[in-house]
Amino acid sequence: MEGFLPSDVIVRVATVDDAELLHRFSIDLATYEHGDALKPDVVVDGVQAIAPGGVGLELHLAKDAATAGDVWVYDKATKTVFFGDLVTFPAPFLDTACSQGWSSALAEVEKIPFERAAPGHGPVLARMELVRYHRAFDALVACSKSETTVGACAEAWVESVAEMTKMSDADREQARGMTAYYVGSVLRPNGGNSKYCAVKR
Repeated sequence: MEGFLPSDVIVRVATVDDAELLHRFSIDLATYEHGDALKPDVVVDGVQAIAPGGVGLELHLAKDAATAGDVWVYDKATKTVFFGDLVTFPAPFLDTACSQGWSSALAEVEKIPFERAAPGHGPVLARMELVRYHRAFDALVACSKSETTVGACAEAWVESVAEMTKMSDADREQARGMTAYYVGSVLRPNGGNSKYCAVKR
């Protein structure tokens, strides 16, 4: 709230010449300016049972994954996991992520007997699709640490996940662009973004 988010939006506003995107970014900036209202009033620091409206849910915490702390939710009755930003399309959002912790978080979720996975961004996935997403994520991180070109890493990611999301040609292009950015500007220069692993933020 005090560093990455507002500065990221300021950079994007300065480099974008699209009225709709600028409007969206202005909403983001207004949100950050009222950040105190976004701070949690209930802290989730492990597995926690809640029952909003009589629906029994389990809250779980993944530390040092997509962010320093990512909450994901398991609904035992429907065997559905709600991932938040631990699963996103068209690419994993890696700006403030610890890639090692993120992979470990996905492995922990796979121990749960879920049947459906609801990503933070993207369509509902079947269990085996989530497993494929995890493998694709690990392959992307490994590719970023290799001599493989940024473009080839991005293309491999797109080919791994395109079927899950029924990507159009335009979707594939967006996925390639976002993934290439994360490989070339985030993962590769920062060793998998390890600077965000087990760091107080």
